[in-house]
Amino acid sequence: MMNLLWLPAWYPNRIEPFTGDFLQRHARAVSLYHQVRVINIVRDKEGAITRQVHRDEQETFQLKETTIYYYSPSFIFKPAEKLLSSLRYRKLYRRAIKAYLEEEGPPAAVHVHIAGKNGWMALWLKRRFGIPYVITEHWGGYLTAAKPNFSQLSLLLRWMWRKVMKKAAGISVVSRHLGYALEALQPGISFSVIPNVVDSNLFYPLPAATRKGPFQFIHISTLTYQKNPEDIFRAFALVKQTSPAFRLSVFGPPAPALRQLAVELGLQDEIQFHEEVPQRVLAGYLRQADALILYSRYETFGCVLIEANACGIPAIVSDLAVHHETIQEGVNGYFAEGENAVALAQKINWFMQEADRGSKEAIAVAARVKYNYERIGQLFTGFYTGHIETK
Repeated sequence: MMNLLWLPAWYPNRIEPFTGDFLQRHARAVSLYHQVRVINIVRDKEGAITRQVHRDEQETFQLKETTIYYYSPSFIFKPAEKLLSSLRYRKLYRRAIKAYLEEEGPPAAVHVHIAGKNGWMALWLKRRFGIPYVITEHWGGYLTAAKPNFSQLSLLLRWMWRKVMKKAAGISVVSRHLGYALEALQPGISFSVIPNVVDSNLFYPLPAATRKGPFQFIHISTLTYQKNPEDIFRAFALVKQTSPAFRLSVFGPPAPALRQLAVELGLQDEIQFHEEVPQRVLAGYLRQADALILYSRYETFGCVLIEANACGIPAIVSDLAVHHETIQEGVNGYFAEGENAVALAQKINWFMQEADRGSKEAIAVAARVKYNYERIGQLFTGFYTGHIETK
């Protein structure tokens, strides 16, 4: 068993309760086998938690999570705002890590999640205390299709990123597709693939039942450019012309422009908008759906795919290389040509009229076997053993 210090770029907190929840699930998986200490620093721009500095801690089994909130208000002059917030962020992180080292001693390794945010801190720990670090990457900005992407960072930030990546003892990614993107940016880099986690205690199928009422579709995302919800709406407007018996539940942050688009397309009766909800609530909606729609322009993984599959629900997805790592045509999902509302509409119509749904339980079992907490924790254990203990 190892003692590990985790430095995540994103992590659930009281200001943004759903941000980086996939990192927290990784932490829970690893904590089945190792002592994991997470230190997360969060800017409280509005003073919702504190007007100074506030510290939250919680401990479950072998996972201890520390969140430190700091107040840093908005300025009219944005460069000064960014600089002052960044300086305070770094100061608080160093102070928190030094306190951790004094209390608990040096960890076996530091685990950075998303190198561009906290990699500099791991590099400092390596240089000063000789503590090795590993990196797990999730960020979509490494993909050329992303807006913004890595190429738009400053020369200094790109130089720092490459230095951090070069000195890492090991690098893991959530998909091969993301790993290949890192290789393109840093030739010669090596990586391990460790996917995301699905909680089968929350996501599980209902018994098969005879269809009653309209088809139920569900879309869950940040509703941003990446997720391309506009083409999903345009596709369903086409579907409505021939197959009006459907409903689409959309989960994500408030999106007034999308609500207006639904009205303009005549879909106000078919589309139901929901804001972000906890996973236990989301799982209930997934279990009632016939299919998930994820029509992204780019992805590094797509957690909602494995959550839908764990509920026995297939996914209709854009034909991206990364989705072929998760979805098998006709088994746990279906592909439609990307950024083509007509093609998506045709696939949805085909699904409603002709698709063989197969066994919900078979889809769910396959997802549970591949993405459960124990398996992911074991994969990380092998990753640590192979990259830390051999250095």
